[in-house]
Formats: sequence, C-alpha cells, structure tokens
Amino acid sequence: MNELKYPATTKQVVCHNGQDVYHFFTIDTNSVCTSGQPIMEIFDTREALEVKMQTLEMTDANREDLQEFIWKLMYDELVAAILADAEVTP
Repeated sequence: MNELKYPATTKQVVCHNGQDVYHFFTIDTNSVCTSGQPIMEIFDTREALEVKMQTLEMTDANREDLQEFIWKLMYDELVAAILADAEVTP
C-alpha cells in the first residue's frame, strides 16, 4: 500500500502495477491519497508526467486516458494563466 500525505506543493500522481492498472490524479497540499497499487510515482510538474508517460508500459486505453488527463491539466494551466492576466472589475 502506498500513501502520500499533505505534500508541500500540488503534485501529479500515477499509481500502477506496471502492466494494466493505472490511476492518475492531482493531489494538493490539503489532501491524502492511498493506493493499493504497488507503484506510486509522484511528479512536480505536468511536463515531468508527460516525459514519464512515454516510458510506461500500458494498454492503448490506459494511454488514451492518461493523455486525456494531461490535456485537462494543460487546459487548467491555460485558464489559470488567462485569469491571472485578466483584470478583475467589480
């Protein structure tokens, strides 16, 4: 069993058995995650997760799911950057 408790910064996490079971998610500083999968890989950035994705042995369906997760992370980053640049007026 693997566990990650209250990381100092937001992390991207992939838990897997190295074959056909993959779970991926984002964990923030106020969270705890536990996985029954034997491998828990923790990444500081989306880019690091993308690099690792290229080396993981996984089914095409799992690869598609992980790519969709990465695209969502990219979208969230883009929206946050746009909002940070926008002027908020009452």
